[in-house]
Amino acid sequence: MKRIAATLALGLLVALLVGTGVASAGSAGNDTARGHVADAHMITLIPQPPICTPFGCQPQPPLRVVTTAEVDFNARSSFNGTDPTGSARFTFRNEDPDQVFRGEVTCLNVQGDFATLSGPITDARGGSTITVGGQTYEPRSFVITAFDGGDNPDFIGYVLSPDLATDQTCYTQNAQLDLVRDGEVVIDDAL
Repeated sequence: MKRIAATLALGLLVALLVGTGVASAGSAGNDTARGHVADAHMITLIPQPPICTPFGCQPQPPLRVVTTAEVDFNARSSFNGTDPTGSARFTFRNEDPDQVFRGEVTCLNVQGDFATLSGPITDARGGSTITVGGQTYEPRSFVITAFDGGDNPDFIGYVLSPDLATDQTCYTQNAQLDLVRDGEVVIDDAL
C-alpha cells in the first residue's frame, strides 16, 4: 500500500514538473508584429476655432486630415515586451522623389491580436519634413498601432511625431486605426 502511495506521489510530482516546464517554455517565446500596408492612414485631428456670433460661440468639430503612406514594419520582443528590436519604414509616394522615413523599434506592446510599436526616426530620404494640415514639422518618432484580423480584415494606423519617443511610448500612445485595404498585418502574442 505504501508503494502504491509513493508511486502515485512520484507520478503526481513528475506531472507537475513537466506541466511547469511546458508552461515556462511557452512563456519563453517572442512577441512579433510585422506588416506591409500600401495605403496606411495617419489620421490627424486639428482643433478648429469656434464660430462666434453676438448670441454666443458655437464649438466646431476638429478638422480630420488623412495622410497616406506605404508602411512596412517588422518587430519582435520577449514575451513580456523586453528587448524589443526591429524597424519601420514610411514611404510617401505622392512626393517626387518618394519621401521615406525609417525608424528603429525601441518599444513593442503586443496584447492578443493588437500591437503598438514605437521608436525614433533614424533616417529621412527625399526631405526631412512633412506637412500635415498646413503644419510642417520634422518627424522625430513614430507610433504604429495594428490589429491582426486573421481571416477578417486587418487594421492599422500610424503617427509621425515631432516629439521624441521613449522606451514606454508604445504603452502610453496609440494611433487611430483604419481598415487595411491593400496589405497584411501579422501579430503573434507569445502568451
